[in-house]
Amino acid sequence: MVERTRERDRPPERGVAVGEAPAPLTERAARPSPFPDRAARHWLLSSIIWLTVVDLFGGVLSMEFVSPDAFGGISWLAFSRVRQEHVNGVILAWLTMMYFGALFYMLPRLCGTRGMWSERLGVWCAWAWNALLVLGAVALLTGHSQGREYGELIWPLDIALLVIWSLNIVNIIGTVQMRTISRTASRTRC
Repeated sequence: MVERTRERDRPPERGVAVGEAPAPLTERAARPSPFPDRAARHWLLSSIIWLTVVDLFGGVLSMEFVSPDAFGGISWLAFSRVRQEHVNGVILAWLTMMYFGALFYMLPRLCGTRGMWSERLGVWCAWAWNALLVLGAVALLTGHSQGREYGELIWPLDIALLVIWSLNIVNIIGTVQMRTISRTASRTRC
């Protein structure tokens, strides 16, 4: 025991690096991030919530495979309606929201901008997309569908989907354009 204490108290040898202990988590959390990431946070958290909901629909589907009469008297839990909701939920609610969230997180860092062209537009689009998904779920579970595989949402919701998607593309192009403008401005200063 005495030898270990003496080894610790001894100064390090020449050429030997002495490492410091990492900073406590409270100090790391105190440093603010230079990126706002509000839009990315909304899209990613929504995708996690929708993944949970869509998985519940997948559980209902698996129950109906095992016992087809499990939900026999409930029309909105019929296999054909729940399957449409599960497939659309995986594509539109989980994957698409996760992709937009990841893109809104990575794009400012890759372009060297402070944030997205419009964080407010990104947050607004996330809320509009969530409202669209809720309306789509209600429509599909009540039997309102176009009857096309992977395109079951009724046409007013399809139009809303395209508008929100287009607004996200405008936000992405605006962010990339901010990068090219800032690079051009820095070249003219030199």
